[in-house]
Amino acid sequence: MRLLLFGQIRDSAEHLHDTEITSSARSVRELMGWLCQSDADLARAFHRAGLRVAVDQCFVDFEAAITPHSEVAFMSPLSGG
Repeated sequence: MRLLLFGQIRDSAEHLHDTEITSSARSVRELMGWLCQSDADLARAFHRAGLRVAVDQCFVDFEAAITPHSEVAFMSPLSGG
């Protein structure tokens, strides 16, 4: 599975951005739990309000299904004008 991180989430876990990971997670929420166990900074970033997630370039909710071939992107809220 390909993991992409953007914004403050990427700042919190740059080492994980654009990496291939192996996880048995079947949903975005399960993947988040698995990732949070391995990285405390990422866990804090995930718990900020406004977190968005996309699977295979489509925005989804946290219950969305994923596969070992999915591309999962997490992004923090954006600001600016």
